[in-house]
Amino acid sequence: MVSNGSDSGVSILDLMCKDQHSAALDHKRRRDELSKESKNWMELCKKYNEMSKTASVKAAEAKKERDECNAKIKELKEKRNEYHAKAASLKEKGGDEYEAARLEGNKIHEEMMSYTKRGQLAHSQMIQFYDDVNVSKKLATAAYKKSKECRKMADKEHEAFVGSMKFIKDMKDDMESDK
Repeated sequence: MVSNGSDSGVSILDLMCKDQHSAALDHKRRRDELSKESKNWMELCKKYNEMSKTASVKAAEAKKERDECNAKIKELKEKRNEYHAKAASLKEKGGDEYEAARLEGNKIHEEMMSYTKRGQLAHSQMIQFYDDVNVSKKLATAAYKKSKECRKMADKEHEAFVGSMKFIKDMKDDMESDK
């Protein structure tokens, strides 16, 4: 047995192995912490991707609503213009027919304005949902990158752990072969 000069019976090999074992445990602890952090970032990434999907579906629904409103507005605008043209041609005559055409044109105009407000609201919602999609995608990308960064650091710590354990084994094997 190689001694460090004291009579305590503790060899240099024992001290070296103890130091390496302590280092190995530190690497293992850090690896486990980084692995857990990587998993947490990946969970956030999944959450942000789900938020993005949900917002995308809602944006598509709002776009459909807006497009339907725009189609109805176009249809109503044509009808309104027909009644207003009819009322304009009857204006000089006056009478019930003129008044009926004018009132029907105004009624259609009010309905058209109702669809305009609905369409504008749907458009605003669509824009907001698309903004939410963009933000969620950026957050998901950032979380994914952070997860990969932690994973890389955990892999390095694992390599260091394995290296420390191999050092201990090699030292013990060398001492056994020297006997």
